[in-house]
Amino acid sequence: MTRSTLLLVLVASLAVASCGDDVATAERPADDAEFIAFERDFQGFQGWRKVDLGTRDDASIHTGGTRISFVNAALPPGSTVAPKGGIIVKVTGIDTAERRVFAMAKRGGTYNASGARGWEWFELDDSGDVPRISWRGLGPPNGETYAGGTECNTCHMAGAASDYVLGPELK
Repeated sequence: MTRSTLLLVLVASLAVASCGDDVATAERPADDAEFIAFERDFQGFQGWRKVDLGTRDDASIHTGGTRISFVNAALPPGSTVAPKGGIIVKVTGIDTAERRVFAMAKRGGTYNASGARGWEWFELDDSGDVPRISWRGLGPPNGETYAGGTECNTCHMAGAASDYVLGPELK
């Protein structure tokens, strides 16, 4: 083996070795970095901690019918404030033709600073193998019917004392 070939093999070996998955040496996000939820973060939500929200005849908020929430592991029972990465998925109208899946994810940082601080809202389509995000943001897109024509922050601002969560999901 020539000297240049040996040098090339050595450099290549070092490059491959440095690409290992050693988490301790991986760059970690800053503490003030926001959590951004992707579709993969909602995968398997039906296996998360389940919170029965009962049945509601009034369809003015979300959808009437049976309601269930699912809470990810970032929100352990007894939490009073959601940490970044906390996700709540609410399935409404389970026993109706208007079944819908909504979610809120705690981004943290300065996201939604004039609303439910740190929270991002979602509607999901869970008809396939992996939930798909139908919309996301500070509220539903223009023309989307939701909560009697209002937007997420309008109602959730009433829950400021419970980190903008209006149900028992943080209990």
